[in-house]
Amino acid sequence: MMKKIIVLGAFIGILIFIVLVLQQPKEFNVEKSITINKNRSEIFAQVYNLKNWKDWSAWFQNDPLIKLIYSENLAEKGSYVTWESDKEGSGTQTITDSVGVEFIKLKLEYQKPFKGVVYSYFKFKELTETSSEVFWLVEAKNNSFMDKLYYFIINTESIIAKNLDQSLKNLKKLTEAQSPDKVAQ
Repeated sequence: MMKKIIVLGAFIGILIFIVLVLQQPKEFNVEKSITINKNRSEIFAQVYNLKNWKDWSAWFQNDPLIKLIYSENLAEKGSYVTWESDKEGSGTQTITDSVGVEFIKLKLEYQKPFKGVVYSYFKFKELTETSSEVFWLVEAKNNSFMDKLYYFIINTESIIAKNLDQSLKNLKKLTEAQSPDKVAQ
């Protein structure tokens, strides 16, 4: 009798866990912003050149041994960087669209630890001649049970929010410290 109660309790526990995982959102957005004391064209140039990301992106800085391979052209639509890392998985980030010095859209295609696609958007709003606000939005979908399980266990939104915050702080520090002629290099 006790064995049946234990098996039934385990079954109910597993069932509750599965229901909780299935109730995770199908998609989610994380947005952060920061004011940087530079004009938006200088900040835009820093973000638009994917090679610069190694200097300010928290994801790239989380693993000093990350392997990065860049496309031949670095600061235009279609530019990409692929990464491979024991800590950050592997994938490709591609610039898919941009508008002047106001907007950049990126597509991130993850290969490891799970396959998936995430979109990332930057908006640059000039506040004054020497001050701009940068908005960074990440959109993701939880299409499969594994996506939802990962979201549930790892707390994906808070990890993304933490990395966005740190990246924007790094971008601010780096960009504010640079003279205009050094930003795009």
